[in-house]
Amino acid sequence: QPQFAEHRVVGVSWYAPALQVTVEGFHKRFSSLGQFQERNSDRPEFAQGRGRARGLDVYLRWQTEQHALWGSYTLSEVTEQFRNQEPRHATHYQPHEVKGAYELTLPNWAFSVTNVWGSPTAEDDTPYWRTDVGATYFLPMERADTEVGLSILNLFNRRNPRIGQTYLLPEGDSYATLGIPFTASVYARVRLHRIPGF
Repeated sequence: QPQFAEHRVVGVSWYAPALQVTVEGFHKRFSSLGQFQERNSDRPEFAQGRGRARGLDVYLRWQTEQHALWGSYTLSEVTEQFRNQEPRHATHYQPHEVKGAYELTLPNWAFSVTNVWGSPTAEDDTPYWRTDVGATYFLPMERADTEVGLSILNLFNRRNPRIGQTYLLPEGDSYATLGIPFTASVYARVRLHRIPGF
């Protein structure tokens, strides 16, 4: 049976020069969720269930010619129910999440920093925390626009579990797939101008 989801969102936004504020509430129902469960036999059984996600999102953005600053906060609850069991929090349930970003634009340069913090999930008592930074240099040329950039993901090399990638084992233990480690990359991009007559 295919999975079905019904998503309802209601929100309000307020705009002013250089400022935006948005508040949204959401409610989402899932059906035909699938899960392998260990019963009394050695073979896991496939069970279908249903779930619900609900919460509140708050988003703020401030922007000028050189600066852009935004932040968001999410308060949520995610529950699942299989067979005739009582509803319980999903393994990826994360009640609080805070995101923030800042970008500085200068002549020929752009710098950015982003940060994500999430409270511990239902299966892991370690909060999620990741900081990314980046810098880009723009070099305008006669026949092409060139940019060279440097980005660093997970600047502090936090060992973050990937949300939604936690697995339960028959003995009651669990393990999680780790997210992106410290990753530095350099890139270059060249965009040629159109030559008149072609």
